[in-house]
Amino acid sequence: GAMTSEHYHIRVTDLPAVKQIRVTYHFPAWTGMPSEVEERSGDLRAVTGTLAELQISTDRPLQGGKIQLDNGAQIQLDGGGENNVYRGTVKMDKDGVYHIAGIDGGQPVRVSEDFFIEARKPNPPQVSLVRPSRGDYHANPVEEVTVAAKASGDYGLRGVELHYSVNGGPEKTVDLLPQKGKKDASGSTTLSLEDFKLLPGDLVSVYASAKDANAEAHTDMMFIQADPFEREFSQSQQSGGGGGGGGGGGGNQSEQI
Repeated sequence: GAMTSEHYHIRVTDLPAVKQIRVTYHFPAWTGMPSEVEERSGDLRAVTGTLAELQISTDRPLQGGKIQLDNGAQIQLDGGGENNVYRGTVKMDKDGVYHIAGIDGGQPVRVSEDFFIEARKPNPPQVSLVRPSRGDYHANPVEEVTVAAKASGDYGLRGVELHYSVNGGPEKTVDLLPQKGKKDASGSTTLSLEDFKLLPGDLVSVYASAKDANAEAHTDMMFIQADPFEREFSQSQQSGGGGGGGGGGGGNQSEQI
């Protein structure tokens, strides 16, 4: 025979809608970066430890407004009033997703799409030796050798230094950073090998370092080797010889040189 179910009521509610999300990033103090504002945002992207202050505008009052995180945590929104502007702060410790929610009829309801949280790990500074340009360098014991380095970082540099040591002796440093807080820096110094009283075969080890308030980076170590004068003189005599030292014509001479 015929059968009739229970009767149910359907209630239609015109929920508030999010019109705009304005984000103010308060970066960690160690970065030395001022606060930054994104007028129309939603997705959050900043270095780990940043406080993202959200200013959320809706087209009508939002009852029980919250920032709902994907890990189950909720951040209560403050504000409201005539302008329907609500505020809440998200601490960006790890990647995640969030949306804006409210309360309607005693039940939580979503009033926005999902937005991403990207907490970026801070990158260490980049530093390199740019002179001498071919790694290990051979010089005579009285030569003056120019050593140059450059560094860059996402955050203000606190130090860029050149480190050198003669035959594994005590390490000495030269400051190459003209001004602290700069994101790019370069500098050079001249090492007078005569002052080190080098003998043929002695080594001067050199590397550069750069640091900001969060991390420090180093280049690989290069070596300046003292060569005897006699060997340099002998090579010059061979390459200047009449027949190219058994190599044949002039083309081979250029290769020997």
